[in-house]
Parts: sequence; C-alpha cells; structure tokens
Amino acid sequence: MSRHMLAAALGGAAVVALAACANLSDSTDEGPTSVSFRCDDERNFLAMFSEDRRRSFVKTDDETYELLLVDQDGDELEYQDGNGVQLIVDDDDSQLRIPDGDDYEDCRT
Repeated sequence: MSRHMLAAALGGAAVVALAACANLSDSTDEGPTSVSFRCDDERNFLAMFSEDRRRSFVKTDDETYELLLVDQDGDELEYQDGNGVQLIVDDDDSQLRIPDGDDYEDCRT
C-alpha cells in the first residue's frame, strides 16, 4: 500500500476508531481500525490495522512504517518490519521501537 493510499485510508470514512482500549485480538470490527496512542513523553503516533490484523501502518511525526504481525500472545500483538521497527500492542502498555531513533514508550490509547 502506498503512502498516498494510506493517507486516504486514514482520512476516509472506512476507518473505525477504537474507544478506550487497543485490544485488537478480540476486535470484531470489519475493515481497517485506527488507534491513536499517547506516550509518556507527550508524543503521539497513529497505528492503522488491516481487517485481519496481520498488517499495521504506523504514522509518527517523521515517518510512516508498514509492519507485519510476527507474534501474538493472548492480547499482546507484535509487529515488525525488515529494518527492526517494532510495535507491541498490549492493553496495559504499548510501545513503538525505532532503531537509531527515539522510542515511544508507555503508550496508551
């Protein structure tokens, strides 16, 4: 998916925002789901998940990343790309790790 398609999808009516929780493994929503995360250092990022939750597109202030689901343990989902960018989505504490960059830690929806 190109960045232009991602931007259109993020801004489109098909995007469903989760209210209070990022429990994506139990989600029965059809279509893509977007979740806005606020982290301990007052930074934010937006994650958009495919309908089957196997892909995630993460938008920070600086970059957009396409990540694939690599592990699922209960409610915790782990996404990664080939460059080592990692998104861990958990009900209690989510995080985005960016090699050679600033990590986003202690993130909540």
